[in-house]
Amino acid sequence: MNILLVEDQDDQVLLVETALEFAGVHVQLSRADSGEACLARLREDGPPPDLVLLDLNMPRMSGFDVLAERSRDGRLRGIPMVVLTSSSNPADVRKAHDLGCDGYVAKPIDLYRLGDALRHVVEQWSQPSQPPTAA
Repeated sequence: MNILLVEDQDDQVLLVETALEFAGVHVQLSRADSGEACLARLREDGPPPDLVLLDLNMPRMSGFDVLAERSRDGRLRGIPMVVLTSSSNPADVRKAHDLGCDGYVAKPIDLYRLGDALRHVVEQWSQPSQPPTAA
């Protein structure tokens, strides 16, 4: 599975990589460090990622902005995007779902719980026969 992680903070990228490793989840992980870089990557020729893990809180173009742009661009609508963020604010969860996110994971503080949450997301999106229900 090819996953694009959209995260502007290096320490959070390392956290996700470590959590995936601890959970025994083997994926090809690439990174976009901004919302703009994410959209540029998704609009490139070639196969899109199987899944985008999207942070909400980024400078210039937030994860909300990326979700809104995906809903406007027919080429991007079929690419699953799961929000992976530190915010568990119900208003953020609601707004992300209203903008069409395919799942929402609030980063737990514990590395092992994050690994379990990421394993669950990867397992759900690895089933090509039917899309999972929103997390």
